[in-house]
Amino acid sequence: MNVIQKYQFLLEKTNHSYWEKRILSQIAFMLKVSEVKEHRFDEVLEQGLDQLTAALEKEGVISDQAARKVEEELSVLSPEAKKYKVICTAHAHIDMNWMWGFQETVAVTIDTFRTMLKLLKEYPEFTFSQSQASTYRIIEQYYPEMLPEIKQRIHEGRWEVTASTWVECDKNMPNGESLSRQVLYTKKYLSKLLEIPEESMELDFEPDTFGHSANVPEILTNGNVKYLYHCRGYMGHHVYRWKAPSGAEVLAYREPYWYNADIEYDMLLNVPEFCQKHNIDIMLKVYGVGDHGGGPTRRDIEILRDMASWPLQPKLEFGTYHQFFHELEQYADRLPVVEQELNFVFSGCYTAQSRIKMANRLGEDRLYDAEMLCTLAGLKENSNRFTERFQSAWEKHLFDQFHDIIPGSGVLETREHALGNFQEIMAYANSNANQAMYTLMERIDTSGIVTGEDPLTRSEGAGVGFNVSDADPSSTGHISEADSGLIRRCQYKFPQAERGNGKVRILHAFNTTQYDRKEVVEFVIWDWNGKEELLAFEDIHGNRIPVQILENQEWYWMHHYIKFVAEIEVPAFGYCTYVVKETQPQRIVVPDFVEPRIDVVTSDNLVLENEHLRAEFEQSTMQLVSLVNKADGTEMLSKPAGYFQYALETTHESYIAWRIGRFMQIVNLNEVYPVCINTVSKGELVQTIQYDLTFMQSKLSVAVSLEKNSKMLKFFASADWTETGNKQKGMPNLSFMVPVAYQANEFTYDIPGGMIVRPAIGHDVPGNSLIHAVNPAGPSLALITDNKYGYRGTENTMAVTLLHTSYEPDRYPEFGIHDTTIALAVTQTGSDNELLELSSQIAHPVHTLSNTSHAGDLPLEDSFLTVEGNVKVSAVKMPEDKTQNQVILRFYHTGEDATDAAFHFAGYRVKSAQTTDLLEHPKEELPVDGDTVTVTVQPDTMRTICVTLEQ
Repeated sequence: MNVIQKYQFLLEKTNHSYWEKRILSQIAFMLKVSEVKEHRFDEVLEQGLDQLTAALEKEGVISDQAARKVEEELSVLSPEAKKYKVICTAHAHIDMNWMWGFQETVAVTIDTFRTMLKLLKEYPEFTFSQSQASTYRIIEQYYPEMLPEIKQRIHEGRWEVTASTWVECDKNMPNGESLSRQVLYTKKYLSKLLEIPEESMELDFEPDTFGHSANVPEILTNGNVKYLYHCRGYMGHHVYRWKAPSGAEVLAYREPYWYNADIEYDMLLNVPEFCQKHNIDIMLKVYGVGDHGGGPTRRDIEILRDMASWPLQPKLEFGTYHQFFHELEQYADRLPVVEQELNFVFSGCYTAQSRIKMANRLGEDRLYDAEMLCTLAGLKENSNRFTERFQSAWEKHLFDQFHDIIPGSGVLETREHALGNFQEIMAYANSNANQAMYTLMERIDTSGIVTGEDPLTRSEGAGVGFNVSDADPSSTGHISEADSGLIRRCQYKFPQAERGNGKVRILHAFNTTQYDRKEVVEFVIWDWNGKEELLAFEDIHGNRIPVQILENQEWYWMHHYIKFVAEIEVPAFGYCTYVVKETQPQRIVVPDFVEPRIDVVTSDNLVLENEHLRAEFEQSTMQLVSLVNKADGTEMLSKPAGYFQYALETTHESYIAWRIGRFMQIVNLNEVYPVCINTVSKGELVQTIQYDLTFMQSKLSVAVSLEKNSKMLKFFASADWTETGNKQKGMPNLSFMVPVAYQANEFTYDIPGGMIVRPAIGHDVPGNSLIHAVNPAGPSLALITDNKYGYRGTENTMAVTLLHTSYEPDRYPEFGIHDTTIALAVTQTGSDNELLELSSQIAHPVHTLSNTSHAGDLPLEDSFLTVEGNVKVSAVKMPEDKTQNQVILRFYHTGEDATDAAFHFAGYRVKSAQTTDLLEHPKEELPVDGDTVTVTVQPDTMRTICVTLEQ
C-alpha cells in the first residue's frame, strides 16, 4: 500500500477515540501539505502511519500513548504546518422573516445575542462577528439593556460589526439609490448607536445573496466599503479582485464551502491546496449555526481551542473578517481580476411574490419623488425640516430588500409584514410630498387668476385619499364597467384633494425628473358645477389647450369628479400652472342623437395611431399584428406580439419558489380563450381599446392605450388571478410576449446604477425596469414595466414574467388582483439615455394638485434645476447633517467616454460645490460659475455632489 492507502486503511478501521481522531486528522492535513510540496513529506508521514498500523494490529486500537508518540515524532514537520494560517470567524446568520414572521425574527436576534454575550464572557479569546444594521435596530427597540455590553465587546475588539448594509440585501432588484442608502443609513446609524467610526465598516458581508449586479463594486467603493464576502453567483475564483465597468474594485472572498458550518477535526484538509491555488498562505474558516440564528456553539469553541494547540495543524486563531481581509490585502496584486456580474442565481426570485416586487419598485419611485419635492420646498423656505422624516421610511424599505423577502422566497407572514411596511413607506412619501407641494403652492403667486370662488360649493376637501393606492375607485359602486379599463392606469399617486371651488380652478403640475416633459397628463377636478361641453383648459398665457374627458358624473365618497387629460409641458425639476374654467357658449349646443340609424359590426383589424406609431390589432384575439415606426416606415414586428402567455412549470426541482421550472405546457391565452372587447375610444389625446380575457379560473382586464405624440404603446393589465399550483399539476406562469422583426442577438437591461448588455439567454434575468432588443441597423423595441423584474430576451423575442405561482413555502403567493403597466417603446437610437428617459416617464408620473388664488413670491412656472450631459440623476435630497441651503445630487453615467455634466440652479447662486462619498463627506472642490456647477464624470461611474446655494 502507498501512503494514502495506509492512511485510508487506518481511517476506516479507527477514528473513534479522541486521540485517534487527533492524530489521523493531523496526518491527513500534512499529507495535503506534502501533496502541494511535491510529496516532500510522504516518507516521514508513512513511517508514522506504519507505527500506528503496528499499534492497531497489536492492540486492536490506536492507544493514546501510541498516538502521542507518533505526534511527537512528526512534530519535526510542525514548522511546515504553521506556515499556514487560518482565521476562524464566528457568526450567526439571521434571516429576516424568511420562514417566519417579524416577531420570530426579533426573538431569534435577541436570543442569539444573549448567547454570544455569555460565550464572550466565558472565553476571553473568543470573537464573534455580526452583520445587518437591522439586527442592532431590533436590540435598540426591543432589548436596549443589552446594548452597553455589546458596545463593550465591540470596543474590546471581540465583537466585530460586519454590517455595511441595513440587511443582507438582494443585489439585483433594488435600484442603485437603494443600494446606496443601504450603506448610507447603516454607517450613519451604527456609528452613532455603537460609537464606532464609519470607516471601520468596510466589509459587505453577503453570504446568501442570490447574485450580484455588475455595478456593486462601484457603489460599495463610493461608500468606502473595500471588501466583499459572498457565496453565490459565481463559480470561478475564491479570492479575487472584483472590478466594476467603471474600474472600481473590491477585494472579494467567495466561501469555498458554506457559511453555516461547525468546527470539525478534518475541516482544514483543503487549506494547502486552496493556498497554493491562490498563491497565499492564509485562509478563512467561517462557522456558526445560522439562517435561524444561534451562532457558534460551546462545542465549536472548545474544539477550536484544542486544535489550536496541535503541532501538525495551521496556526488557528479566533479572529475577524477584517483581520483576514487586511492580511489578504498584501497579496492583492497577485490576485486575479474578475470583470462581470456575479449572476445568475434563482431566476424565479425575480418574479415570485409579485406584490412584494411591486412594493419595492413603487416605494423606490415615490420616495425619490417625495425627496425631490421636499428638497425644493426646503430650499425655497430656507428650512431642513423635511430631512429626517425620510430615514424611517427608508429603513422600512431597506429591510424589505433582504435576500429572502424581496426575492419572494418567504412565507405568508413574510409577505404580510413587507406589505405592511410598504403602506407605511407610502404614508411617509405621500404626506411629505403633499406637504412639500402645498408649501410651494402657498408661495406661487396666483393672484392674477380670478377664480370667482363660491363658498357654497362642496368641492373643497373632496377627493381625500383618491389615487394614493391601487384600490379601484369603483369599489364605491359608482363607476361604470365600461370605464373600468381606465381606472387603474395611475396607481399609487400622491394625494389630490381639491382646494378650489367655483367654476375656475387652478391646477399645478409637478415634474420630479431631469427631463422637460411634454406629454398627456391626467387631471381631476371635484364638484365642478360647470357644463362638461363648456370646460376649457388654459395655460398661464391664456392659450386654450385641448382636453379629453375620461370620466364625468362619477362619484367617490359623496363627491363627484371629472377626470380629463391634456397635453401639457412641465419643465425639468419644476412645475407649471393651468386653469380650468367654463367658457361662454359660442353657439347653441344640440344634444347628440345617440340611437344609430346605421349599425355595422366589422371584423376589420383595430388600429391605434398617432404622430409616431401605428399599431394594428387582430380584432378576435387583440394580438398586436403590426407596429410601424412612422418616422421611416419600419415594421417592428414579424409575427403577432403583445399577447399573454400561460405556461405550466414543472415541479421536480427543489426550491420551487426560487426557480422557474421547465415549461411543460405553453398556451397563447389571446388565441385560445375568448377575448371580449368592451370599449374602443378614439379620442384626440388618448386612444384606448379595453378588453377582457377570461381563462380557467382567472381574468385579465387590459386597456391598450396610445397617447398623442407618444412613442410608447401602453398596456394596463389587471389580472384577477386565482390560479394555484401543486406538485401534480405544476406551477402556473403568466408572461407578456413581444417578438421583434429584426435579428436581436443582444439585449440591454437597466441594473442598479447603470445598464448592461447581455446575450440571448433562455431564462429570466434581472432588470430594474426594462429589456431592450438591440438592433444595430435601425430603430428597435424596448419593453418597460412599472413593477416587474424578471425579463427574458431570446430567439428575437422579449418577454416579461408577470406571475410565477409556486406553492411552497407560501401556499397561495399570488392569489388576488395584480396591476401592471407595460410599455412597448420604439427607440430611434436605443441609447442608454433614450431608454432611461422612457423608463422615467413610466416610473415618475407628473403629479397634479389644485390651488387657490393668492399672492406669493414664486412664479406660475419654474424649473429648479436643469441638467446637461450624459448622466442620469438618481437622487435629489437634503444633506443628512441638516445643513441649510445645501442640496445633495447623486447621478451616474453609462456612456463609453467621459462627459462633462453641468447643473444649473435657477434662481440661486452656487456658493460652493464638492464631490462627496455616499456618506456625504466632502472630497474634491468643483468649479462653479454663477448658478452652475460642472463635474467631469468618467464612464460607468456614480457620483455624489453637495452644492451650497444662496439666493
